[in-house]
Amino acid sequence: MNSSVRFGVCLFPTQFISPETDPLESARAIFGAAQLAETCGLDSYWVIDHLLTAADRYRHPVFEPLTLLTALAARTGRIRLGTSILILPLRVPVLTAKQLATMDALSGGRIIVGAAAGWAKEEFDASGIPFEARGKRFDEQLAVMKKLWTEDDVTFTGDYFSFSNVTIDPKPWQKPHIPLWIGAENVAINAPFRRIARFGDGWLGVTSPRHYVEGLSKIATFARSVGRDPSTIEHANFTYTMVDDDGEAARRKGLQTLAGIHSEPIMQNVQKLLVAGSPSEVVKKIENQIRAGVRYVILNLVTSDPDVITLVAEKVIPNIDVDIAVQSG
Repeated sequence: MNSSVRFGVCLFPTQFISPETDPLESARAIFGAAQLAETCGLDSYWVIDHLLTAADRYRHPVFEPLTLLTALAARTGRIRLGTSILILPLRVPVLTAKQLATMDALSGGRIIVGAAAGWAKEEFDASGIPFEARGKRFDEQLAVMKKLWTEDDVTFTGDYFSFSNVTIDPKPWQKPHIPLWIGAENVAINAPFRRIARFGDGWLGVTSPRHYVEGLSKIATFARSVGRDPSTIEHANFTYTMVDDDGEAARRKGLQTLAGIHSEPIMQNVQKLLVAGSPSEVVKKIENQIRAGVRYVILNLVTSDPDVITLVAEKVIPNIDVDIAVQSG
């Protein structure tokens, strides 16, 4: 497998629990998908987060992600496990730091935290957290968690969180700490890219190659302005993907599946990002992402069929041109 470009995966539809769905059967499908991804040699498996149904974007609720990742960690042995995206401002940073450190220790250092400020106001209202303050609250949480993961007797004084002489043990397995990848979709908004430059170990995008180039340029500028080397920041992209030996069938199935998950307004944007087709067609589209600077491709497979994981591992990833990543820097 290409070492300069890594690949994660998720069977996207399996995460949504409709009224007709047996939650235990859904959980077993997710467990099986992660185990298969591990067997196929993929680098990571990912889960999403929403407190409520988030009807502006999704039609159904999902499992709580930290609980789900703990169950996945107990059923896998090598594959890394990530959140895309953990809505961090809905959580208390000291407890969340403890939970994630414990997960990282129990999994042998396999956790990646993809996190963002969130967009569903109803989730903040239900949690008693001011929606308008989520960005500044998120910044404080990132600072708090990194300190708790790397220091003892931590004292912190902020606008939203303050405490004295707090130590979290055990510390994360990974050193210096669990990777924090920060989500940002809209390259026209600067705040998330400034946050990545200040706090992030990576950018987790959900965007096109053209916009990915723009995002990387912003991160580089903001990183240098705070004295960071941009090359130390991971470049990841969450990619809606469907693969079938019949390319037209892949496109049709992909759009049908997305329409069953996403609300109509979101579908207009999501369908533009769908990477669907035959294995050779998908290879070319993924190579376009790599040319744009993506170095960690998360294949968000819009199917519940685990055989597509095998298809990706056997017919897509091995045929990616390794030299593209080297040539494009």
